Parts: sequence; C-alpha cells; structure tokens
Amino acid sequence: MSSACITEPRIRSRSLPDHSGICIRNDYERTTRFARQIIRGHGKVIQMYNAKILVIDDEYYIRLFYFEELQDAGYDVATSDGSKDIIDLLQQEKPDVVILDIKLEGNRSGFDLLREIRRHGYELPVILCSSRDEFQRDLQSLAADHFVCKSIDLTELKEKIELVLYKSGHPRFQSGEKCCLA
Repeated sequence: MSSACITEPRIRSRSLPDHSGICIRNDYERTTRFARQIIRGHGKVIQMYNAKILVIDDEYYIRLFYFEELQDAGYDVATSDGSKDIIDLLQQEKPDVVILDIKLEGNRSGFDLLREIRRHGYELPVILCSSRDEFQRDLQSLAADHFVCKSIDLTELKEKIELVLYKSGHPRFQSGEKCCLA
C-alpha cells in the first residue's frame, strides 16, 4: 500500500519515504530568511539557511523571470533596475550573492557597479550576466567571480550560485552538506 502527500500548488514539496514506509513531507516554505527547518530522510531535522540573491538588471521581464526561477529554487531574491545607489542597496538587502547585468540603461554599466562594490570593500560573490559572451575576458581585471550568458535555462546560473556560496562558506554548507560542484 502506498501513501501520497498532497500539497498546495505553490509549495514545492516532495515525498521522501523513511525506513518505516511512512511518507515524510519535505516542504520549502518561505517564512523567514534564515530559519527554515526541513525534514530529510531518517526523520532528522536540520536547519537550512536560505541564501539571499540580489539581481540587478535594467529589463523588467528579465528581473521577473530571475526572481521567479530563483525563488522557486529556494533562494530569497531581491531585484533592482540599477538606478538606485549600489552601496545603499547592498546595505539594505544584505545579499549573499549579486547577479549583475553588464549592459544597464543610462550612463552606468555593470562594470561600473562592480568596481564600486569592490572599492567599498565588499567581498561578496558577484556573477556577471550578459547576452554577449565577449565580456568574459574582462573578468580577471574586475574581480568578478563568474560570468554567465543570459539564457532561458538557468541551470548554469544556479550551478554558479551554489559554487560561489560553497566557496564563500555560506552557512548552508557548514553543517557538513557538500556542494556537488566543488
């Protein structure tokens, strides 16, 4: 006899059978930034820390797409069009990772914002995004952590996020959880 877990449409969950055959729900509910508990495997309760991602892109629909996809992947997400002062934004949002578009509207570029971030002493990981891969050669001089070409498939971006979180010592990996990409 099999049991099934029924969940609400917007809650991401999956059923994990334990050794007794009882179905354990593994819910990812966005309640607070850091205090999520999930039940895994053998009924062991662990603390899971959400990473906060700041997406800076001048195109509204790109920001919306990234927001929805990254939030569905379990991250806390904040977005900006790049018009607000970057240092104020970092102090307000306190992100763990910044995803930064290179081509922004107006007279500021993603390169300018990255220089400003580093000049003010912020060491948080920055992933540059662009629809053109010609900018990848400038990464070393700008101290960006990674470069990703914009795509409908965010698999590569999500992998880069996990990798920079692991390398930066984010709390989600301090409990002994290993990053599959390192």
